[in-house]
Amino acid sequence: MSNDTGLMHVAAALDVPQVAIFGSSSPLHTPPLSERARVIWLKNDAAYQPALDCAPCFERDCPLGHTRCLNDISADGCYSFCSACARLSWVRSNFLDVFVAPGISHRE
Repeated sequence: MSNDTGLMHVAAALDVPQVAIFGSSSPLHTPPLSERARVIWLKNDAAYQPALDCAPCFERDCPLGHTRCLNDISADGCYSFCSACARLSWVRSNFLDVFVAPGISHRE
């Protein structure tokens, strides 16, 4: 598991199974280029409300002051997503597919 960093790309290049977390950045812009990579990105999760209209902003500090794009990703949701990925064999049609799992967010 990694956020959108250089190490995520190294893992992808080495074809290591991974789950990449994207917040203010975009997997449509810099995806992990590996068939074994899966992405968590609340922007693409239709069940996440209210929608993240501000993402991706590509800022290090949230210009709106809430950082929902990262703060609302729960550890339990990430664990469940990783567990599901380990059990499933997914085939991606291209590197721009973004998979999200219901329940990743902990928003109340």
